[in-house]
Amino acid sequence: MNEERKTQVIVVGAGPAGIACAITIARAGKEVVLIERGKFSGSKNVFGGAIYAQPTREIFPDFEKSAPLERRNIEHKFALLGEDDGTVISYRKNDTVSYSVIRGKFDRWMAEQAQKEGVILVEETVVRDLILENGTVVGVRTEIEDYYADIVVLADGVNSLLAKQIGLRADLKPKDVALSVKEVIKLPEEVINERFHVNSDEGCIYEIFGGSMSGMLGVGFLYTNKNSVSIGLGV
Repeated sequence: MNEERKTQVIVVGAGPAGIACAITIARAGKEVVLIERGKFSGSKNVFGGAIYAQPTREIFPDFEKSAPLERRNIEHKFALLGEDDGTVISYRKNDTVSYSVIRGKFDRWMAEQAQKEGVILVEETVVRDLILENGTVVGVRTEIEDYYADIVVLADGVNSLLAKQIGLRADLKPKDVALSVKEVIKLPEEVINERFHVNSDEGCIYEIFGGSMSGMLGVGFLYTNKNSVSIGLGV
């Protein structure tokens, strides 16, 4: 084992979960390396459109002062669609429950906060394999070099090939997962405000059921950003 490339903890995957894990470890006074395969944190993500304020404050108490937020969601709508009709049920509340965000911006901000706390961020690096000794994970093998640690945390998503390598997950069956597609459509801020009956700092969330998804498990979604809407479907 190369002691020069050994740290206390390695976290694989710099999405919100991986960053939250790494920054918590760093605040506890431990050495932690965070490895991300994307060009930057947030460049490769799967996401509908909103982050929730309460759990985010647990990691970043003052995140609303500096994080790149889009809109504060004040209205949540549920659209129940038939073949040629629909019913919308909604509730509107001024409490700050969630914010719409663009993950390419938000995750990068989170990673910057983690680096300020001492997390070593290694980007554009793919972890190919886990290094095992006597049945114990002692490090990771990247396309460049090997890194060793006392603890390795896998935060690389539900499809983690690394977790599969060591038997922590079985093959995923289609009935147990969803496939989702999303498009981000640019719209002027004033058009979004008019169509969704909100002010410039306010947002709206739609969850859509039925319609083309009748007879199957699925949901459509729509989130308002400052100058765009994120709309998608998962089944």
